[in-house]
Amino acid sequence: MITEANIAGLIDLLEEDVRASGGDLAITSALVELRKESPMSEKIRVANLALPPHLKPDGLNLLGRLYQVLSEGVHSLSDAECLERAKTISECLAFLVSELASRKQHQARFKSVVGRL
Repeated sequence: MITEANIAGLIDLLEEDVRASGGDLAITSALVELRKESPMSEKIRVANLALPPHLKPDGLNLLGRLYQVLSEGVHSLSDAECLERAKTISECLAFLVSELASRKQHQARFKSVVGRL
């Protein structure tokens, strides 16, 4: 699955974001633990806790929803139904990774500017 294949990179981005924004040490520790063998559902649960609030409007569990849709596709949807959902899934993942990467770049740029003061 695409989510499972890329979860390590997503966990890296989330961990960097939590550390850079002075986030909860418990979440950072949980993300480190996820690198070990953990069920995908646990990885999704902890990764969702680490998402910045602006990526969870109204408490939306984007990662959980993506995992649910992908699981449904594997277990019960036709190929045609999966293809219909693939574009939306791709857009969601691209947005999530883009937002986290952008935030990381902005934080690095800001540190550089402040460092020149």
